[in-house]
Amino acid sequence: MGTLYLVGTPIGNLEDVSERALHTLRQVRLIAAEIPPRTQRLLARYDIHTPMVRFTDAYDRKKRPRLEMVLAALAEGDVALVSEAGMPGLADPGYELLAAVLERGFPVEPVPGPTALSAALAVAGIPAERFIFLGFLPSTAGARGELPSSPTKRRTACWQPWPTWRACSASGKWPWLVNSPNGTRRCSAAPPPSCWPTTAPTRPGASLPW
Repeated sequence: MGTLYLVGTPIGNLEDVSERALHTLRQVRLIAAEIPPRTQRLLARYDIHTPMVRFTDAYDRKKRPRLEMVLAALAEGDVALVSEAGMPGLADPGYELLAAVLERGFPVEPVPGPTALSAALAVAGIPAERFIFLGFLPSTAGARGELPSSPTKRRTACWQPWPTWRACSASGKWPWLVNSPNGTRRCSAAPPPSCWPTTAPTRPGASLPW
């Protein structure tokens, strides 16, 4: 019986990968990758030739056959699950596979790595002793109106923008984050990891620049 390794991979700079992650990716029987061409860049950089299969549990009609393929591989040896970037399962695919693996009794082990959430929060310049992660930023005004306001009163709220983040300013999706009734809300925006280390902290009541 093999082990499923949830391997954290770089979110922008390939040099951010850990030695343990590289060792794991070399020694497993199979790599289940959300976006194989993206993962292949990392494997090529570090001369890793482990077989790879695409796996995602979102918007994929081939999801079930691929899940069974990964489970069959686990019966023979170790498998690594990687997302496009960051830690699998954190606003990324992986939950359904993990649930199936645990249900069948396979061991699971995390190989910690970078996450966009922790990196952005660390440089935001706002309190981070207590925070709540609310997933992807709602794309419509109606959905944003349904978000609870009470959980964010005494802790920092974190959202992840959709890939079309540069269009947010033009479409008016940012102002609701920084505007509050008493004008005291502070906010910081971090662009996609490929553009880091740029961040944009704001003053209370200011608007975000992107």
